[in-house]
Amino acid sequence: MGKVELNQRLDLSNQVIPAIPGVPIPAGTSFAQFGIAPGTDFADAHLEATKTTLTAHWGGIVKFNEKLSIGGRYLMHAKFDYSGTAQFGQVPTNLIIPADIVIGGVTVAPAGTPVDALLRALGVFNTILVPQSVSTSITNPEQVVFGAAYKPRRDWTLLADYQFTRWAKRFSQVNIDFANPLLNRVLYERYQNTNGFRFGAEWAKDATWTLRGGYLYHEGAAPPETVTPLLPEGDRNEFTGGVTVKLAKGLTGDVAYQYIKQNDRRGRTREPILNGVPTTGMNNGLYTFYAHLFGVSLSYAF
Repeated sequence: MGKVELNQRLDLSNQVIPAIPGVPIPAGTSFAQFGIAPGTDFADAHLEATKTTLTAHWGGIVKFNEKLSIGGRYLMHAKFDYSGTAQFGQVPTNLIIPADIVIGGVTVAPAGTPVDALLRALGVFNTILVPQSVSTSITNPEQVVFGAAYKPRRDWTLLADYQFTRWAKRFSQVNIDFANPLLNRVLYERYQNTNGFRFGAEWAKDATWTLRGGYLYHEGAAPPETVTPLLPEGDRNEFTGGVTVKLAKGLTGDVAYQYIKQNDRRGRTREPILNGVPTTGMNNGLYTFYAHLFGVSLSYAF
C-alpha cells in the first residue's frame, strides 16, 4: 500500500491566465509574461492519494560452511496509479501591478491594481483552483542486493553487501493530471541508477555482551537539475554502532546509533515555467544535511 501527500505553495508566474470574455488571450499565456517574478507564492495546494498494488520480493542464503555464507535478494518494481483529491487556499501576495496589463488591445488590469484583487476578479479561486480530483502514476524501482558474512573466529562476524537500485527507468518523469487540465503538471525528475555499499562487524564478547559497528555509502539518485525540496538527496556516508546485552533469561536489550552525513549539493526551490524542462541554471541554493539517529529496544523470548 502506498500513500502520497504533497503540501506546496503555487508559483503565480507558472499559472496560465484564465479565459476572459471579449479578450483574445492566446492559449498558454502565463502571468510571467506580464512581469510576475518566479517564486511569487499565491496559493497553498494540498494533494493526497492512496493506492494498493502487488509486487514480489524474494531472496536466499547459501551457507558454504561454518565460516562463510552468501546471500541475495531481488525486489520487483511496484507501480502505483494514484487517484485522490486536491484542495487550494489563497495566499496574499500584497503586490501591486506596476503597469497596465493589455491583451489584444483590451486593458485587463490598469497600473496600481492589487494582484490579489485581480486574481479574485478573474475567478481564479472560483473556477480553476477549486477542490477537484487529481491522479498520477509513480513506480517504485527494482532493488538487487548481494551480500556475504564471514566468521574469521567464533566470536567475530564480518559482513558486506552491495545494492543496486534501478531508478533511471522508473523515476524519469511524473505526470500530475487534474480535473481541470489547465493545472496539469509534468515533473522531469530524471533520476539515475544508484549503488550502495555496506560493511559491518559484530563481536560477541561473551554470553552477555555483543558489540556491532558499520559503515555505509549510498549514491544520490537525483541529477544536478532536480535537487529540490521534494527529495534534496545526495551521496551520503553513514556510520553505525550498537550494543546488545542479555539482561536476564529471555530478556535482551539493544542500543543503536547512526550518523548520516550527506554531501552538500546545489539545488533549486522553484519549478520551470509552464512544465518546462529544468536546468542547473535554475539552481538557487545549497542543500546541507546530516542526522543523528538513536534506537533503544527491549525484547523478551518465551
